[in-house]
Amino acid sequence: MTPMKSSSSQGISGLDMAGIFERHSRVHQWTQEHYERDGEKGLARRLGELRSSRNDADYSTERHITRKEAAEAMSLSQQIRAELRVLAGRRLYLERSNGTGTADPVNPP
Repeated sequence: MTPMKSSSSQGISGLDMAGIFERHSRVHQWTQEHYERDGEKGLARRLGELRSSRNDADYSTERHITRKEAAEAMSLSQQIRAELRVLAGRRLYLERSNGTGTADPVNPP
């Protein structure tokens, strides 16, 4: 199953850049797969690590999440956000250099 696009979205994110606008239980998996197919394997791997950390924190009743683990997850999240901003800037540059004239809402000029 592939994700469906919708005209309504809340905010701009890596999901928007991946063309995923559905609210579905597999949206994180689809996002990871998108970036892997797009040649961003490191980003896809980091998204998977962050998802795993979040799932542990949200659903694991067998263990306690330490402050260090939480800080590491926050740091990873910030790294991913920075990487997405760089990627958005690169895409905006390519769009503008190709003469499409479309601006990227994730990283406006």
